[in-house]
Amino acid sequence: MTPVVFDGFTETKRNLENELVPYKSLIISGVKNGKKTRASLRNLAKQVNDRKKELKSPYVDATKPMEDQAKELISMIDAVVKPIDDQIKAIESEERQQRIDRLKALIADMAFSYQIDPYQVDIKPNWANKSIGDLELKRQIAEELSLMVKYGKGVLPDGINRVNGSLVSDDGEMVQKHLLTVYVTNEQLETLLSDLNAAEVPYEKLKV
Repeated sequence: MTPVVFDGFTETKRNLENELVPYKSLIISGVKNGKKTRASLRNLAKQVNDRKKELKSPYVDATKPMEDQAKELISMIDAVVKPIDDQIKAIESEERQQRIDRLKALIADMAFSYQIDPYQVDIKPNWANKSIGDLELKRQIAEELSLMVKYGKGVLPDGINRVNGSLVSDDGEMVQKHLLTVYVTNEQLETLLSDLNAAEVPYEKLKV
């Protein structure tokens, strides 16, 4: 059986090589344009693959040379697509990180008025999506903060706030959170709490 090959493969390969030259050193200007270029190149590879399937359908063993030729052509295209694809992924990753940074800043700003430690707020996956609008995002964050207040999760003592990652008192002094276990009677506890209040030391009373 006569081997099945692409008609004019040598010329097709030469033309494809020339057509791909501008893309080999392409620096995309943005995700939208990059995706358009990537889609165009992938469509080109699909055309090669579709033609391969068309030629292959009446044959089995005789298509091996054409299969190799198709792989060679597609690999040429894929080699050009990959750096463009890598750039798109890098830009999308950077944009997502920018959204997360902005989200954390927004949470910190909103948490202040709720007396909530922003570091204790669980960031929902959809909050970092491009599809969510500012109003809806703020509504969902406010809803989460209200629930935290209701159930006492992440609530800071009066007079203490989280500023730029640090715990700061109303006087502007940086403070630290210390955990201390004491074994006292109820009377001694009342005295201890009274002394803390007198010294204006913020504290959290946890149930055990």
